Amino acid sequence: MTPGKRADEFASAICDRAQSGVKVRLIIDNHGANQMPKEYWRSLRSAGVELGFFRDFDWRAPFDYNARTHRKLLLIDGEEALLGGAGISDLWDGELAPWRDFEVGYRGPIVTLLEGVFMENWSSVGGVLDLGSEVFRTQAPAGRSAFVTKGSFSLEDSPLRLLFHTSMAAARRRLWLASPYLVPDPSTQKVLIQACQRGVDVRILTMGKRNDKSYVYYSARELYGKLLKAGVKIFEYQPSMMHAKLLLVDDRWVSHGSTNIDERSFFINDELNVSVSDPDLAKQMEKFLITSFENSLLVTIDRWQKRSILQQVRGKIGLLFRRLF
Repeated sequence: MTPGKRADEFASAICDRAQSGVKVRLIIDNHGANQMPKEYWRSLRSAGVELGFFRDFDWRAPFDYNARTHRKLLLIDGEEALLGGAGISDLWDGELAPWRDFEVGYRGPIVTLLEGVFMENWSSVGGVLDLGSEVFRTQAPAGRSAFVTKGSFSLEDSPLRLLFHTSMAAARRRLWLASPYLVPDPSTQKVLIQACQRGVDVRILTMGKRNDKSYVYYSARELYGKLLKAGVKIFEYQPSMMHAKLLLVDDRWVSHGSTNIDERSFFINDELNVSVSDPDLAKQMEKFLITSFENSLLVTIDRWQKRSILQQVRGKIGLLFRRLF
């Protein structure tokens, strides 16, 4: 979240709703919104918006600040949910081109489950839990099954890494992924390589030179070698920052949300993904990825090996701090 037109429009919209009597609650990651002026939050509070800040910095436990909430979730009237990768920032409009991203809307019983995810974070930031029936509405099962996977700080394995590994291992024809911050741990690299060895078409869409974190970009590139040699196709998006997080398996299975293919998402942040077996959504995600691939640079072994010594040094140093990105 950064100051600008989008943040102002967002404030105007939610303040209008709050002043009309709608209960508006907003959870903000302290680190992710650290550029926002205090006056911004005061104006929201004065309009009746309830605020909760995730992970205030505490000098007595400074490393706790490294664990953040990376979840992006909008819940409306217990009926609709929006889930994706977008923040509240003019960056998504872009100076030259908008950031590459998407959101997916859901209706039905899944919304109640996602409200529970929100309440989990709301209680962790000191909010009062409201578990009444007017908030958590009982809805009969309808539509396709959807799977909600949460991630939070873990010293062992994570549900999200298990989700990704299981999905990757299930691929028989196609495994297409999008992750701007592509810093896979060794076991994730192994699962991707094994998919290639089974004859699966493995493609990864990631950020290129137009990015918001150059140190992550160069660190990620240091890990390309093994993947490229195994047959993984890596596409670096060129027009702007690529920020979408997506996993597409064969022609039905889609998982999307806030999770990147890196150790921060798997082990440190609060993250959230929804996964569905839905050929219609899979078709839309296929179109999104094909258009992205067409506007990307396909990295080859020769091109990768020609990266400069300075880039290699920056990348190797960055990998020493991969859990702090």
